[in-house]
Amino acid sequence: MTWVRSQPASLESVARLEAMAGFKLPPAYLNHLRQVGGGEGELDVDPGWIQFWSAEEVVELNGAYEVRQNIPGFFGFASNGGGELLAFDLREEGDPPVVMVPFIPMSVTEARHVANTFEELRGRLGDLNKSSGVGYMVFQRSTILARSARGMVAAERHDVMRTRRGSSW
Repeated sequence: MTWVRSQPASLESVARLEAMAGFKLPPAYLNHLRQVGGGEGELDVDPGWIQFWSAEEVVELNGAYEVRQNIPGFFGFASNGGGELLAFDLREEGDPPVVMVPFIPMSVTEARHVANTFEELRGRLGDLNKSSGVGYMVFQRSTILARSARGMVAAERHDVMRTRRGSSW
């Protein structure tokens, strides 16, 4: 499987994320951030591709996409690089399942099960220790319009550009 790594999250940024989230995040997810940070790669389950948000951006992007307002009890941590959010469904006790929700319309009724736990999801990523050799990722912020139940709102997302040692790919 193809996997492009990013910088591992610092202990400080993971601690800030835990404090700002307002609930207990799965330990496997926090360990993932400490090991590989963000990153993107193939996923052997639908949606087929995943782009993890960095620890520094998770809370900000949940706010920009109005996740708590549109789908209460969910917490986004990644996207499929297109029109869908990957999130923890925190509405029940225990290790939360991972679901996929379209950004438009962002609705609880649109949530689709992806994995029973983050550990199960991570097991579908392949060997994260083997980089694809494609290069490194550069995250660039861009503003897009996302439709919410309250109308059109500006939301930030990440466009990912792969590069090879400084040249466009």
